[in-house]
Amino acid sequence: MFDCVIVMAGSGSRSGLGYNKALLKIGGIELFMHSVKTFSEINECKKIILVTNINDAGTVKEIIKKYPYNLEIVIGGSRRQDSVYEGIASASSDIVLIHDAARPFVCREDILKLYDAVCETSNWATLASKVSDTIKEKDIIVKTLNRSNLYAISTPQAVIRSQYLEYAERVKNIDLIDDMQPLEIVAHKDPVFVTQSNNNFKITNADDIEYAKFLLEGNKQMDYRTGLGYDIHRLEKGRKLILCGVEVDYQLGLAGHSDADVVLHAIMNALLGAMGKGDIGEHFPDTDPKYKNIDSKILFKEVMNLLNNEGFRIANLDVSIICQRPKLLKYKQAMKNVLVELLNIDEDKINIKANTNEGMDAIGKGLAIASLANVMIYK
Repeated sequence: MFDCVIVMAGSGSRSGLGYNKALLKIGGIELFMHSVKTFSEINECKKIILVTNINDAGTVKEIIKKYPYNLEIVIGGSRRQDSVYEGIASASSDIVLIHDAARPFVCREDILKLYDAVCETSNWATLASKVSDTIKEKDIIVKTLNRSNLYAISTPQAVIRSQYLEYAERVKNIDLIDDMQPLEIVAHKDPVFVTQSNNNFKITNADDIEYAKFLLEGNKQMDYRTGLGYDIHRLEKGRKLILCGVEVDYQLGLAGHSDADVVLHAIMNALLGAMGKGDIGEHFPDTDPKYKNIDSKILFKEVMNLLNNEGFRIANLDVSIICQRPKLLKYKQAMKNVLVELLNIDEDKINIKANTNEGMDAIGKGLAIASLANVMIYK
């Protein structure tokens, strides 16, 4: 029998999601649940331990309530090796398999081959693939490596629990990059390499996510949506002029319950509209004192959390700022920089236009500023 430790304590910073990719729904269930399902169907798997970060623990606890699996949640550490240690310390079987939640395609056959290898050799073991590409090491000089001796390591990796806890303590001051290293460094032994048989790739970036969706959802048609947002605020003395998160040097500012950032408000309305989630007045009413003079970037992040939880990504954004004065040309790049950070998309997917109203109506007379935003989202 063995226990399984599924490591999912990362932040998902490389995925472009803005949250832990292990919580993303693909193929109808959360990413980490694909691995849970596979391991739970193996009779030799006695217990499954989920190692998550403290911020995601509550969410994970709510998610697993929906499924008929007996799972244990453990809080991980700041490094992967710390998280693995906490998971293995909570295990009770002599043999423990360590698996990345970001590898949802591991198959039953490979797991059993790995377990058998540990049982037969009384040694640690890891899934691995022979490297087929030519590998060059770029340092002071470029070195072409002999690929016949190179292996790509994946998970699960199997350890003997008592040995791991002992060896890991002895190398805790070393930053490790692989779960087999305590064996290699302390015991000076090589793990058993078990050749994996399937496409057990790790989901790291946005392209990996799209590929995983294709594999798990087939040729499901992409869901594209557009949203149109609009907002307008009057100008008055005694207020800062904040547009798209940037303070603009001007003698007047926009009046409003929050910081009255008309540009971010229009974009938020566009995003909410594309999702079919109403408007900012419903989500952040101006009758609520907690939003008094609030930085609109804070509200924007709440809208982005909603977008991410719905599984949408942003294809592109086009914004118009309708403003007779002041001139905004010199502020456009700073505004783009704010949106790149808030939206977590590339700059070339964002367009900002500044237009006057040719002297007509309240905007043309310099009494107000308005903004229009058009956004496309997809999943």
